[in-house]
Amino acid sequence: MNKLFYHSPASIWEEGLPIGNGKLGAMIYGDPLNYTLQCNEDSIWQGDFNDRNPKISKDTLNTIQSLIFKGKTIEAQEMMKRHLTAIPEYQRQYEPAGDLHLSFDQSASVSDFYRELDLSTALYKESYQIDEANIIVESFSSYPNNIIGWKLSSTTSLPYTFTVCLNRLRGNYQTFQDFSEDRQNKLVGISGQTANDGVHYAQCMNVESDGILAINGQYITVSGFKEITLYTTASTTFREENPVKYCLNKLKEVRKNSWDELKQDHLIDYQKLFNQLSFTISAPSEIKAVPDLLNEIGQGKTNNYLTELMFQYGRYLLISSSRPGSLPANLQGIWNKDLVPAWDSKFTININTEMNYWPAEKTGLSECHLPLFDHIKRMYPNGVKTAKSVYGIEGFTAHHNTYIWGDTAPQDAYLPATYWPMGALWLSLHIWEHYDYTLDKGFLEDHFYLLEESLRFILHYLVESPEGYLVTNPSVSPENSFYTNTGKIGYVSYGTTMDNQLIWEIIQCYLKAVKLTAHDKKLVEKAFKTLEKLPPHQVGNKGQLMEWIQDYSEEEPGHRHFSHLFGIFPGHKLKHESESVIDAARRSLELRLENGGGHTGWSAAWLINLWAHFKNNHQFHEAILKQLNESTLPNLLDNHPPFQIDGNFGFTSGVIEGLVQYDNDRLDLFPALPKKWTKGEIKGIHLPNRVQVDISWNNHVLENITFKGTLPGNPKLYIKNEYYGQLNALSEKDDRFLILT
Repeated sequence: MNKLFYHSPASIWEEGLPIGNGKLGAMIYGDPLNYTLQCNEDSIWQGDFNDRNPKISKDTLNTIQSLIFKGKTIEAQEMMKRHLTAIPEYQRQYEPAGDLHLSFDQSASVSDFYRELDLSTALYKESYQIDEANIIVESFSSYPNNIIGWKLSSTTSLPYTFTVCLNRLRGNYQTFQDFSEDRQNKLVGISGQTANDGVHYAQCMNVESDGILAINGQYITVSGFKEITLYTTASTTFREENPVKYCLNKLKEVRKNSWDELKQDHLIDYQKLFNQLSFTISAPSEIKAVPDLLNEIGQGKTNNYLTELMFQYGRYLLISSSRPGSLPANLQGIWNKDLVPAWDSKFTININTEMNYWPAEKTGLSECHLPLFDHIKRMYPNGVKTAKSVYGIEGFTAHHNTYIWGDTAPQDAYLPATYWPMGALWLSLHIWEHYDYTLDKGFLEDHFYLLEESLRFILHYLVESPEGYLVTNPSVSPENSFYTNTGKIGYVSYGTTMDNQLIWEIIQCYLKAVKLTAHDKKLVEKAFKTLEKLPPHQVGNKGQLMEWIQDYSEEEPGHRHFSHLFGIFPGHKLKHESESVIDAARRSLELRLENGGGHTGWSAAWLINLWAHFKNNHQFHEAILKQLNESTLPNLLDNHPPFQIDGNFGFTSGVIEGLVQYDNDRLDLFPALPKKWTKGEIKGIHLPNRVQVDISWNNHVLENITFKGTLPGNPKLYIKNEYYGQLNALSEKDDRFLILT
């Protein structure tokens, strides 16, 4: 069914339903007689680019490194705050576009209210009665035409006045002006500039009706109507020299087409992506309104339709917030109602932005991955400057945040997070992943320099530790802290476990990529030598995988980040370790949870993926239920709190990882199939080498598996005895066989 549906209006933003096309988004909420399309345009950000890079001497950096090696953590941290903090400390924030306020001026009796978001069509719908009239409302955000459309249809002419108002939060953050142009065609809009020499923006709307229309400033009123159609678009100087002109021309162009024609354009475009994959694990009796689904989960019941819906919702949200030509999905995708949103609604690249794209390739949304690569290119020249200015070395680096202009300097002065130069490296791993799935050699050749230069930076950044290893210094484990040997709180160390895993990962990707494109041969030699001198994984006194190079006690044992488990997922390093090291990694996760970990939305989603890779079907399912119960808003958006979208994407990724995992020479089927998923079917899982796989099961037994394409190296298929059944589509001719485990 793939529908979020409700029998009551959305009284607040967090109950509203989102539509989007990558650039333009709207949250639809409110009473049917007085409600809002709160709009966003992905390039409305405060501030222009400025070079914030601190400039420090090699001697200063050497002193900091020496203090860290000597265990003088507090002294090193004080120096870092003085010398490595950017000026100004902070990047800028993402802002809303205008609000479309839609209202009936007279009170009316409303009954039989229903609203839905159909994920299979990306159409928002409402139906209700006013007096004796049946009302239908539809809305969508079109990628082909870059407009948001909204239409109200009544079975009889309504004796009311309907008002549409286009407005925008003013605050002290931007100039504001109204304009009314082309009154004959009922086009009005707003324009202005965001603060601190930010972008100039414009948003325009056009209203058409069979009733009587009138304009007053940014208000359009309609009376005596059966039908109202509204279109809006927005733009900024990030893309257009004259945003006002762009908006007016776009709406004039749109008026040449009927509503049905525009809707059909939207459906064809959207469904070519969404229909890449289908997933069913629920029975028809489980299909219920979203509030009922959430109530059942809150009562400790299992409803597989909610899992199914949440999985496809993640795909819907990615299609709606990340399309070619748009910016990447930010912390809130594209849906933001605040002038100063939580964490500025930026791109946080020490987990959140990467998680946004975990489901892209494997759920058939490779195209939606492209905005991330465009943004990495945008970051690159800044990241080269940051590497030189801050660290005095070559290559491409970025810290834990970036924003519209691709800033790579340290963000704020928060010791556990700010001074972490691994952001470009982690992002660059997505370049190889995209190639691995698509085999697009032209893409790899065009983006290889980003992978190579991020590796170049980290290989130059490494220094020899007292133990004789090559390590990052200074180094943090994102946002976590520990007690030093003197009992004080420390954040900075050297050779943290996550850093080592990231370095191993990028070297593996790079060594595969150099077989396909021109490269720096000396860097290849250095990469091979570095692999031999990275610190090994260590087991601590609690049986856990050590997060730092020393067995420190954590200040917050239930910390939200699982950074040292990157090598389980999304990385691969720990899968190549001994069972004792993997057991230690599992123990680390258990200790986190015993102390309250996994309590934020994205952390709960990461937990799902980790348990899938530990092949624990009970904990995997418990993690799914935990996220649904504790970290999900009434509109099924992820709740950090507040709303952050990463958990939605992480959830979708996790479901796939529980059903199919591919790593080099093996393919695992049902590594974490929950007992409650008795029967199911998933069609269109994408694997590397442009392979797709369809799977169905019944009574926990594999019923059918079909491959489209061939995985490299004829990997072995692993499945547990309890799931093995009659394989209708797998024959010896495939050169594939099952190993029961």
